[in-house]
Amino acid sequence: MTEESDDPFKPAEWDGVFGIGQSLTEAAEFNIFGVLSKQSNPPLHRPVFAVYLGRHIEDEAEITFGDFREDRMASPLTWVNVSQEGYWQFQFTDISVGGKSTGICQKYGKRQCQAVLDTGSSLMMGPRTELDRLITLLNFGTDTQRNCTDDVKFPTLGFVIAGKTFEMAPEDYMDRSHNPHAPKGVDTCWAHVMPVGDTGRGPIFVLGMPFMRAFYTVYNVRDKSIGIARAKHDNAPALASSLAQGGSAEVPLLALRPAGADLGGDGKRLSNEKTIKAHSPAESLNASLKTGVRRAPLANNTKTSNLRAISTRF
Repeated sequence: MTEESDDPFKPAEWDGVFGIGQSLTEAAEFNIFGVLSKQSNPPLHRPVFAVYLGRHIEDEAEITFGDFREDRMASPLTWVNVSQEGYWQFQFTDISVGGKSTGICQKYGKRQCQAVLDTGSSLMMGPRTELDRLITLLNFGTDTQRNCTDDVKFPTLGFVIAGKTFEMAPEDYMDRSHNPHAPKGVDTCWAHVMPVGDTGRGPIFVLGMPFMRAFYTVYNVRDKSIGIARAKHDNAPALASSLAQGGSAEVPLLALRPAGADLGGDGKRLSNEKTIKAHSPAESLNASLKTGVRRAPLANNTKTSNLRAISTRF
């Protein structure tokens, strides 16, 4: 990060990037969670970390080190092995739309589809050919954005992982907002997807914020596996009353949507920083020293009203 340009990082409200990917460097001491899992005192209860995102920017979000929280899950964890180290990458076997198989992964043979879970991505991404087909199947025609009314219906979107279908409702993979220039009753809908080129690892799908809001994810460094469960958003427990103890710790994540990030360009700044009163750099630093935690807001979103990107990137 010290070699990045000032634009756009200098005016960003978040503090930096905290990397917890696997084996991205030959220097073991820079594998942050690997060191933590082996040398923490007291030892971690489990060699895992877990990410929970609220459904909306105003909701709680957190990362848990050393354990996972069953009260954040609405279903049991399904575990899948890491298929290639470096990113948190795994294999999945199909994509379904409206409960029906698309067969998209068959073209890749034994490799099937490969996905990466990425907190640094505000959208879901994938090869253009596959995304063009998905956009059509999701009732968006040939574009990720369209006019829509209450009568327009959108299907579910599912990913078949370790033999289980993880299905997203339309409100999970798309956003909707009224365009002040459109007629009454006509909204603008857009799908949270975009094409991505070759990453050097072959065709790959990046499952960012839309997927990670819908599903609670757990990352096991020792077993090189990923656990996925449907996130529990209703009546989620307050962080302050349920902090982990005995070999684990939870860190609250701050969400941020800058003012003017909606379709009309006049929306208010939104955040979940209800307990944070200090806003000036000096006051924020002073508050951080008192709490012992430097709270890093989520990265700015520049397109949609409730997408987010966490300041920790895998």
